[in-house]
Amino acid sequence: MKTLKKIKNIFFSDEELQLSEQGAMESLQTTFLYEIGKAMSSSMVDKEKTHKLITEAVIMILQVEGSILMLKDEKTGGLIAKAGSGLISEEFLSGFSVSPDEGIVGRVAESGEVCLINDAEYEEGIIKEIVDKFNITSMLVAPLKAEGKSLGVIAAYNKRSGDPFNEGDIKLLSVLAGLAATAETNAALIENLKDSASRLKALFDIGQALNSTLKLQELLDLIIDKAIEVTTASSGSIMLLSEKEDSLIIRSARGLSAEAMTSTKLKVGEGVTGWVARKGKALLVSDVSKDNRYRSVNENVKSELAVPMVLEDKLIGVINVDHYELDAFTCWDMETLSTLASSAVVAIRNAELFGKLEKCTHSLDECKKED
Repeated sequence: MKTLKKIKNIFFSDEELQLSEQGAMESLQTTFLYEIGKAMSSSMVDKEKTHKLITEAVIMILQVEGSILMLKDEKTGGLIAKAGSGLISEEFLSGFSVSPDEGIVGRVAESGEVCLINDAEYEEGIIKEIVDKFNITSMLVAPLKAEGKSLGVIAAYNKRSGDPFNEGDIKLLSVLAGLAATAETNAALIENLKDSASRLKALFDIGQALNSTLKLQELLDLIIDKAIEVTTASSGSIMLLSEKEDSLIIRSARGLSAEAMTSTKLKVGEGVTGWVARKGKALLVSDVSKDNRYRSVNENVKSELAVPMVLEDKLIGVINVDHYELDAFTCWDMETLSTLASSAVVAIRNAELFGKLEKCTHSLDECKKED
């Protein structure tokens, strides 16, 4: 190795050798970026694998001791560790999260600007837990952004050479952050498409199931079971309109006590369910404790989704699903439950007509017996 270096020094100056090595490194980095881009494209159906691949790429291309990828939690706005490579352990990752305004990573996620720190010991805003645990002396943090939206951050710390981070490192990490953001967006799209396909199949299966019975109570029980299943709710009920009393009465429920089922009656306009009945449109309540329309019949409920059942502009009732977690339902859930309600109301009407027909037939039979 020393002999090879001496021969190089005979033919090339130090400056030429440095430029040659720099060119070779840049060529290698470009190759790495190209291969990583391809690998991300092929693995983006597996989000965990993609996350790990991104942090490994940072280690390899920037030649650093460690890298961590953190993604934004849509509900809390905080950052949650999703993957790490180098000296970062899986045990540390599993419990590590950062609030939206905490430390450098929180600031980068909010501002969307890269942050370079070459003296972590004296830098304000560095999370001490990370600095002490991994002996961080320098850090580079880049945001993950897609269509102006913050998705998270990717961080690299301590160059193996001991050199400080430079402009070239900023560019490389920014490129990797861009690839990561694209991979995350594409993975989310694929997930949404899969979810849509799964929900469509569920709705098709529900449609078939609704046609399997004409007995009203069996049908109502089936509808609420399917409503809870398709929205992953904790509990739910179907309330049908009593036109004489202008009120809603529970006809089928899951997760409610027998007493609550028999005693609960809401006037149209009363509570979340009554509001939906009056307005004739769906309502999603992320936190029932903050909605003064909510009437509690189950103290465990924290969020609620209710959709009207309407046939030919006439209200039949309301499907209501609840969850024991805050912000548990999405617009997708509202759309799915509304579609289910549209199928259910036709089935309910058919079952009611069938019930009336059975009564008429029974009455005719009784008349014939008397004759």
